[in-house]
Formats: sequence, structure tokens, C-alpha cells
Amino acid sequence: MKLLRPVLASDLDALVRLAGQTGGGMTSFPPDAAILSERIAKSQASFARDHPYPTDDYFLFVLEDPTGRVNDGGVVGTAGIFAAVGMAEPFYSYRLLHLTQVSREPAKTVHTQLLQLTNDYAGITEVGTLFLAEGARAGGAGAFLSKSRFLMIAAHPERFADKVFAEIRGWVDEHGHSPFWDAVGRHFFGGIDFREADQINSRGNQQFIADLMPKFPIYTALLPAEAQAVIGRPHDHAAPAKRLLEREGFQVAKAVDIFDAGPCLEAPVTSIATIRAVRTASWTEHPAPPPHPLSDQGPEGRIMVANTDLERCRIALLDRPMPDPGDKLALTAAEARALALEAGDVLTIAPFKA
Repeated sequence: MKLLRPVLASDLDALVRLAGQTGGGMTSFPPDAAILSERIAKSQASFARDHPYPTDDYFLFVLEDPTGRVNDGGVVGTAGIFAAVGMAEPFYSYRLLHLTQVSREPAKTVHTQLLQLTNDYAGITEVGTLFLAEGARAGGAGAFLSKSRFLMIAAHPERFADKVFAEIRGWVDEHGHSPFWDAVGRHFFGGIDFREADQINSRGNQQFIADLMPKFPIYTALLPAEAQAVIGRPHDHAAPAKRLLEREGFQVAKAVDIFDAGPCLEAPVTSIATIRAVRTASWTEHPAPPPHPLSDQGPEGRIMVANTDLERCRIALLDRPMPDPGDKLALTAAEARALALEAGDVLTIAPFKA
């Protein structure tokens, strides 16, 4: 069984170690203890309060290593949800625009791409902070981290927008240099390098973007070839996350990150595959789970199970087939404890295939 739970203050040291393995570029998950401590506090406050509408809540889940062998026996994965970005401060991206210019004499048609600074995603739900330690990337753990967030959204639809997007880390070289930043951002931020700009942004300082970024469209044809080549290109380590979202029904949007030009993907909530497959079920305790001798590629797959109580939220991946509609889900006492279940709790369940 793999289990996701809300982050705790005691996870800070393990999170700092884990964030140090990302290689940089994850604005929502920097290897900075002070920033991560603030993120933990914000997540705990978000889980503790209940709103009947989307607001600037941030929910951070962590995956523990049950073997104690990865990341010093601490947290080995994270998955987060920003309930509604751009509510407390602007959320910026570059919108990709297409311009066609036609000349009659001489006869010529020119197609040009432009980058326009916008905050189009204001009020939209963002899934992010997805990272898994290298030694824990087996048994469908990455897919579970990605898909689990959609169970949370399905269980509490009033807390989230009707559209979801994700920013995928953009491409950087082995030294952490971003060709896009070097061609664009560096010229407007006093020559600071990509890592420093990323660190400023990770501290939640969005005002410096509004103050310093160019307000007029940028013609991509004027950029160096190496910068043009990475517009919309994901980081090598982020490419699997992009594929997972595309299999869920997300589509590449005409927008990129303003620092590294990583792609943005978006989808209406109603078109996300995991959410479409979600059912609710009651549960019953059994001394042992029903026989289910399936491999990861078995015909029936596995299931994700979520406790729908917000403060006691837990999401588990179980080797169990989907129960028939109307049937109760059989759980062992250990599974019920892990999911923090109480008598009468209703579960959110969905099929899982890695």
C-alpha cells in the first residue's frame, strides 16, 4: 500500500533533503527551509479551514518511504494543489500569440510568434509540486502522485475551479542554465542568473515580475535559435509528468512559463479521466483483503482510495479491484487506520493503472 497524507511541520527536514534532489527550477518546491516552512504552514491552514468556494488555498501531500531506505527514511514524494492562483497576488505567464502579415508586392506571407505577458490563469486551479525521489520511482508511484490530486478535487469540488492547469518545468542544461532566461529575462532583471531569479520567485515575490518584465510583446524570431528551441520544451525529468497529464486529458495550452518557457497544460475538470471515473463507496472492515493476485499489468489494475474528510484526508493505492456499484469496499484494520477512517465515512475511489 502506498499512502499520501497532508504535510506536517515535522516533515521539514525531509522536505529540504528531497527538494535538494530536484535540480532547481521547481518554484513551488525550493530547497530552502524558511520557504518550505511557510508552505507547510499554509497547507496546514488550508486543510484546517473549509470554504464553499475556491480561494488561495494550497494543499501539499507527502509520500513516505515505508522501507526507510530512501531519503534517510523520510518523505520520498510530494504532490500539491493550488486551489485558485492569482487571488492574493498576480500569476504571470507568457501567452503564445500568432501573427500573420501579408504583402501584395512583393507577394509574401510571414507567420510570426509573439510572447505576451498575461495573468490569464487568475482564479484557476493549478496542480504542481510533483516530485518523487529517484529511488522511489517504482510500482507506479509517480502516476499515483499525479492522479491522487484529482481524487482530492473530485471529493471537494466546491474548493476548486472548474478548470485545472499545470506548469511543467522548462528545459535547462546540465549546469542549470536556461537558454530562454538568458535570451529574455536576464536583460530585464539586471543580469541576474536563472537560479537567482527562480529563488526570488519561489519566495512568492511576484511584484518584481510586474515591475521589471517587458509589457510589450516579444517577437520570438528575434531570439537566439537555442532560446527558440526550448519554448514549450519540458525539463528532461519533467517529461514523464507531462505525459501523465496528457493521458488524463490535459492539452498543451498556448502559454509558457515566463522564466524557463516550460509548457502549460490545461483541462476542464469534467474531462479529466480520473475524475470522470470516480465513484463513492462505503467501507467495511475485514481481517484480510479479498484475494487479488494481480501484477502491475494485471487485467483489473488497482484502485485509489481517499478519505473525503478534509482534515483527515488520506489517499491510498491498494491492490484491490474496483467494487461493484453499491458494494462496500473491504479494508483491513491496518488500511482503515492508515486512511484515518471513522465509522460511517464515505470514500472516494477510482481505478488506477500505471
